[in-house]
Amino acid sequence: MEGSLRQGFLPIVIVALIFLSSIFYSVAAQGSARGIYVRFFDELGRSLSGIDVYVQVWVIDPNAVPSAVNVYYGKLIGSELFISAENSVFRRVLESWNGLYPKDRKYETCLGIFLWIIMDGQILSYPLIAVNYNPLLASKSVIYREIAVNVYSATPKGIMPEWIREAETMKIVEPAAAPPAYMYIRDNQLSWESGNYIKVPILIVHNDYAYSGVIGSYIDIKIDFEVGSRITIGYGVNIRSKLLNAEMPTPIKFTIGSPSIKGRYYFGKDLIVPPNAKRYVWINAKVAHIHYREAFAYPDTGEVIYYTGNEMVLEYLYQFQINGNIIVGGMEDGSPSCENLVFNGTVEENLIISGTALSDGDLDVNEFIHFSQIFPCYDIYNVDSEIGMPIGALVALLSSAFGFTGPVATAITSFLSGIAASLSYVQSIEARVSGTITNYGQEGNLGYDVYEIIYCRRSKYLYQAPNNQYFKVPISIYFRCA
Repeated sequence: MEGSLRQGFLPIVIVALIFLSSIFYSVAAQGSARGIYVRFFDELGRSLSGIDVYVQVWVIDPNAVPSAVNVYYGKLIGSELFISAENSVFRRVLESWNGLYPKDRKYETCLGIFLWIIMDGQILSYPLIAVNYNPLLASKSVIYREIAVNVYSATPKGIMPEWIREAETMKIVEPAAAPPAYMYIRDNQLSWESGNYIKVPILIVHNDYAYSGVIGSYIDIKIDFEVGSRITIGYGVNIRSKLLNAEMPTPIKFTIGSPSIKGRYYFGKDLIVPPNAKRYVWINAKVAHIHYREAFAYPDTGEVIYYTGNEMVLEYLYQFQINGNIIVGGMEDGSPSCENLVFNGTVEENLIISGTALSDGDLDVNEFIHFSQIFPCYDIYNVDSEIGMPIGALVALLSSAFGFTGPVATAITSFLSGIAASLSYVQSIEARVSGTITNYGQEGNLGYDVYEIIYCRRSKYLYQAPNNQYFKVPISIYFRCA
C-alpha cells in the first residue's frame, strides 16, 4: 500500500525526548526520577485524548553500530511519556556519552520520535521529531519538553503530518506478546554509518591554472557560539524499490532539521593555494546514512504485516572527534577522496553577489569575500544552512554503493552524492561560521597579479523551507578559481 505525499512543508521540530523500555511513568509519582518527560498536545493546546497515538523512539549511541538504537514502540497512554534513565538501553547510551564527556553539561546529542495518530478512519504519519538533550543532565535530573502536533487542522500551529491515508482493516496474527503497530524499520541493505571517525571535507579550494594569482582561504569556528550539524531528511514513496530498479527515486522532499550534535568547540585552519594547485580542510567525525521504511509490524518479533511505501532517509553527523574543546581536523594537498562523487551530486555556478567584491563574479588582486556574505545568498529563508558537508558522497564512496554493482550501483551513487548535512552555528541566524577567500595575486615568486573568477558548487537537490519555498545548499564551501 502506498501513501501519497501531503503537499506543503511539514516542519521538523526538535524536542528533548528519551525512552523507556515498555512502561510509562508519571513524573509526579517519581520523587527521585531521572530522565526525560514529554507532554504532547494538539494545535489548540489540548491533551491528545479520544484518539489512538503510537510512538517510536530512538536514541544515538556514540559507541554502537547501528548508532540509532530503538528504545520504544507502542501506544501512548494519555498525553505524557516519561523516559527513565533507569531503562537498560537508555542507561547504556547515557553511560557511553558520559564516559566520553564526563563534565560537559553544554553539548547536546539527538534522539528521534516517530509519531502516528489514528482517528476518523485515517492514519496521520508525522515527520521526524528530532530531540536534543544533554546526557549528563538526563542522568541526574528530569528534562521537560512539550510537543505540539497538528491533529484537526484547526489552526496552522503544531507539527503537520507528512502523510495522511485511509486506515485499513488488517488480519492480525494472534497471540502476540505485543499488538502490531506502525513503525519505521531500518533498511540495513541501504543504510551505512562510519562507526569510526572519518575525514569530512568542509573547505575545498582549486586554483586550476598556471597563470593565476595565489589564493588564500581560512575557516574559523569560534567557541563563543554553539556549533552543530543539522540532520538532512528526505521523504519519499517507494525509494527502495526505485533504487533497486536502477531508477532515481523522485520526487523526494529534502529538509534541514535540528542538530544531531551541538556544543561549544573551536576549529580553525588556513589555506594558501598557489597556481595550479588544490588543497582542502577536513574535520574528523562519525557520520551516518539511515534508510527507514514505514511498516505495520509486531514490535516484539519485527514480523512485518505490510510496508506502507512511505520511506525516509536521514543524513547526519553524530559525533565530532574532540581534543579538549577543539575539533580534530587538518589540511591536505590535493583533493578529498570523495571529490568526484561531490562533482556527480552538485552543480557548479559562478558566484556573483551584489554589493560585495564578487558583484562582478571575480576577485581582483587583494580583493576578498567573507563566508558570512556568501551563506545568506543560499540560505535565503533563514533555515540555518551554512557548510553543506558531503556526507552522501562519503557514504557512496566508503560503502561502495552498499555492495551493489552495475546500473543499481550507479543509481544509488547518483542518489547519495547530492545529499549534504549542514555544519553551522545553531544559536542564532545572525551568527555565521567565519572565513574568507582572497586573491593575493603575485606573492614573491609565486603567481601573477590577475583577477580570479570564483565558482562554487551546490547540491543538485533543492531543499524545502518552512514557507514551502525551495533553496540551494552549497557543498563543502568548494571554490574553484579560474
